[in-house]
Amino acid sequence: AEIASTRLVNWREKKCRRGSDIKPREVVWVNAQKLLETRTIDPTCWVDCMSLGPQGTDRPAAPGEGECSLRPDEGLGSVSEMAPGPLTASRSQVFAVLIDLLVTELGYKGGSSLQALPYDWRLSPRRLEERDGSFSRAKASIEGAVRQARRPALVLAHSMGNLWVLRFLHWLRHAHFRGDETKWRKWIDTHLWCYVGLGAPLLGAAGALKTSMDGESFGLPVEPQRALQMELTFDSTHWLNPRPVPRSGGHRHHARRGDWPQDLVRVRLDNASHSVPPVICSPFFDPDDTFSMPFKCLSQCATL
Repeated sequence: AEIASTRLVNWREKKCRRGSDIKPREVVWVNAQKLLETRTIDPTCWVDCMSLGPQGTDRPAAPGEGECSLRPDEGLGSVSEMAPGPLTASRSQVFAVLIDLLVTELGYKGGSSLQALPYDWRLSPRRLEERDGSFSRAKASIEGAVRQARRPALVLAHSMGNLWVLRFLHWLRHAHFRGDETKWRKWIDTHLWCYVGLGAPLLGAAGALKTSMDGESFGLPVEPQRALQMELTFDSTHWLNPRPVPRSGGHRHHARRGDWPQDLVRVRLDNASHSVPPVICSPFFDPDDTFSMPFKCLSQCATL
């Protein structure tokens, strides 16, 4: 699923029917066996486990059931394939092929010069930092990679990950550096070389409306009504809804009807040091050549 490109792992035990319990350390997003059990043993257990409680908390459980506590998996594996396993890994790949290309063709090394920044895609930007410290951890990870490589980083994001990147930069500027423009720009100059956006829903995504109104099963064996009940608990569902672009003067974005705003992404203004150019890749590339476009975009980014 395009908006759900990080594996989610459970860290508590949840009781389900007929011994189909969800154990600690068990992958829940995506778990082919648990999804099959929604049609054969327990139609609600997996959906309940994926659902959030009020204000992005873990969903409260009925007495004796136990509750799930899902958190994003770690490392490159968390974004390589969503459903690990000999029969499901190849069918649920997200960044696996791209990671292989970066390692074999451009000489990146996993865990040092090549790192993942997984996040719980169910949460809104505010909840991401409040609950998981997502932006603080990303800042530390980028700083460590840059310190080790002795050069600034290339940041690649896909789909909703692009909104995460922009929100991270907003958090960095207003929350971490408390509006200090000089410190913010210095951090970007030191740590970021280029940003590559793949299929970036910068003005929202029409598909998010379907999720909010009818439910979206993403091709999984979940009934639309159960999917709708689950997805309406996600803070992020409304984060992706389409939004208008102001067309009058004096606003940040300037566009006529039908135009794509040219100044929608502003990573940083130019100064005496290098700029951080955004490279926005079209989402309409050849589906039979899925990973050549992002690989070419990264190569372009590296030579700027």
